[in-house]
Amino acid sequence: MSNKLKEWMIRKIRQLMGTQMVLARIDRVEAALAELAANVKREPVLHKSLSAIANTGLPVYVSGTLFPRAWAKRGNGDCWVIICSVPCGGTYLTAKLLSLIGLEHVRLHLMSSITSDYRFAAIKRLSERFPAPEELYVKIPYATVLPLIDKEQFVVSHLECTQDTKRHLLDFNFKKIFVYRNLRDALISHVKAGAFWMSEKDEWEALPEGPQRALGFMKIHGEAFYNMFRLVRGVK
Repeated sequence: MSNKLKEWMIRKIRQLMGTQMVLARIDRVEAALAELAANVKREPVLHKSLSAIANTGLPVYVSGTLFPRAWAKRGNGDCWVIICSVPCGGTYLTAKLLSLIGLEHVRLHLMSSITSDYRFAAIKRLSERFPAPEELYVKIPYATVLPLIDKEQFVVSHLECTQDTKRHLLDFNFKKIFVYRNLRDALISHVKAGAFWMSEKDEWEALPEGPQRALGFMKIHGEAFYNMFRLVRGVK
């Protein structure tokens, strides 16, 4: 596609959407781009990332160069960054530090097959008991979301340490920050956090804070908790 043609299409997109960076559901954006492409020599203009997340229900920003982005703002720096951490290992403490040095947090939390989307959640809602999964969870694998992260931005994750994960992060040129914490300390934080984010009440939550409460948590959730640590660390 010639530069002149591309510039014309960008102007049309901006006229259609009203701004350079616009929030819209991806199926609407795709339809708009397809219509423009049909009128200009029928040349395909959809970036592969648009097709990958079409009809998933994940809102994206579309840049002036027709690239889908998870977040409109960019920070300072010249790299893409991902935090790979164990649960309750200091994920958001590290995220705060990255924000303080100038990188922009895209407010997505990646796991292997599910993405948590905190970009538009009201603070008041987040301060209550954790919202139902359908409010924040989108069934999109991390590999589909990675292309949405722009340079000078970062994303947090609890990704499993596998060869596929390593390959995808290498393909997209991410700088990786691995955050690990003593398992016992993480367990205590997990028990305290669990009382907040677990949607169903368990018997252990009624116990006073201390060893019995932690033991009650482990009886019900211990295996899942341990497996998450094991997978993130790449331990078989």
